[in-house]
Amino acid sequence: MRLLLTVCFLFTLLSLGLTQGTATNLFTSVKPEATIRIRKHSMGADLVEITIGDSQYSPEALREQIRRLGTELHSEPRGLALSQVEFTKNDPAGAFLRANFAVDGLTDPAQGIYRIGPLARAMAGGPKGHEIHGLAIIFEGLAPTDTTLVEYGIRDGSPVSVLGRYEPGPIGLEYRVALNTQDPTQIVIPDRKSAAPPVTPASANSPSSTPWLLYAAVAFFALTIGALVYSLTPRNSGPRPPKALKNQPKGTSRHR
Repeated sequence: MRLLLTVCFLFTLLSLGLTQGTATNLFTSVKPEATIRIRKHSMGADLVEITIGDSQYSPEALREQIRRLGTELHSEPRGLALSQVEFTKNDPAGAFLRANFAVDGLTDPAQGIYRIGPLARAMAGGPKGHEIHGLAIIFEGLAPTDTTLVEYGIRDGSPVSVLGRYEPGPIGLEYRVALNTQDPTQIVIPDRKSAAPPVTPASANSPSSTPWLLYAAVAFFALTIGALVYSLTPRNSGPRPPKALKNQPKGTSRHR
């Protein structure tokens, strides 16, 4: 019974170790407070629409965030228009803030590059009490390539987490982004898979730095299962019967 309890405990430990590496589905766990849609103009510009769900969000704060985006992209935002859109008629609490503008440098579809980092850094550090923690970024009608970023920072407690998915048609490429910090300088997102920044050494307490614990648990679990099977296998403990003598004449004895 004690051995069986030990096996159950090790099985639980093994299950916990395996789930540490499971990616989180940001599309179900992150509620976007801002939605950013990007369309590629035929002349090459990126047409951007930002919608903030917070009815109290400052238009001036959003204007400043768009200015920071342009500074990072080395492209002055053009045709910026801010508006309050009523979700419910005559209900100010149901209104949301929207910005439309054009900028260069967010997308390079031929190379499979869709720059999420500049958008995430621009939207971080919003007005106190109205910070944005979740983003939905949609590159409308655009398709990924083999080097397009699919996910980043989901398993390792990164300051920012990114998960992408693709739906052919007008939706195109969609990302869900979790801003785990409001410090833009801490937000680093590669433009594509092959451009991932170097990984810094993990701390001693980091789950990713202790795979040996999982391997040891697997080995110990296997050995324990083997011992359990061996202990439950029926075995004869009595003396073995003597072997019969072959070609022995009747009436003779083995011993003279």
